[in-house]
Amino acid sequence: MKKLYNKYIVKRADGKTDPKAEYFVLRIDNDYRARIALYAYARVAQDTEPEFAKELVEWADRADRATHKGAAWFQQYRRETGAT
Repeated sequence: MKKLYNKYIVKRADGKTDPKAEYFVLRIDNDYRARIALYAYARVAQDTEPEFAKELVEWADRADRATHKGAAWFQQYRRETGAT
């Protein structure tokens, strides 16, 4: 298993900085586990931000269709968790 390491530099679009901020970047186009994490995030957001959750699921779906990697895992996750 890989250890956590700094691979990306994340900057705010408005140029503001926060030296205490921590980020965790997931690349959904080539990592089915990242798409599963995105589904999980959408599931948690569903109650308070349903439109945002819907956008996240649609984004994950597009990435999954484009790559056809991990589709079985994705569908199993959705069935088991009831993710929309």
